[in-house]
Amino acid sequence: MVIVMPLAGEWFDLARQHGLAVTDSEPAGPATPAMIENVLRSLDWPFHSGGDADHWWVQPASKDGRWPPFAEVELTGDGIITFPRGPAFGSWEITRLVASAAGPRLAFDAAIAAYLIIGPDTGYDEFCLTLNGAPPRADGLDRQWVVPGHDDGPPASRTGR
Repeated sequence: MVIVMPLAGEWFDLARQHGLAVTDSEPAGPATPAMIENVLRSLDWPFHSGGDADHWWVQPASKDGRWPPFAEVELTGDGIITFPRGPAFGSWEITRLVASAAGPRLAFDAAIAAYLIIGPDTGYDEFCLTLNGAPPRADGLDRQWVVPGHDDGPPASRTGR
């Protein structure tokens, strides 16, 4: 599970406590449902969303029998994004584009207790090495749309863990 917070306030202090290089830049703003929907539309990744101001979610929808490379995104009322499961590529791409719109994010992987500051220029290799503890898949399947029952299965099964 990857948890993504705006790099501001207590999250700014947490990043420093974990030895991350943090500059005294303008604090990041919270992510919003509209922001995440705009990111998904810009990627042409179809989705379904729902929820309310306290807990909002989005899941992929199929397009021509194929699924985009993300499985699930949750958002709390204070702008914290959670990726409970799914390919690393979707988590990275969505977070990177949210950071482009609202400022840097502090990402935390609960499975290996790793932290990473993500900005618009954070690379996929760095994301995977830091938050997954391994490089991206060499076959590239985590970056591609898949056909369930073919390729490597539906998006939730392609986490690499």
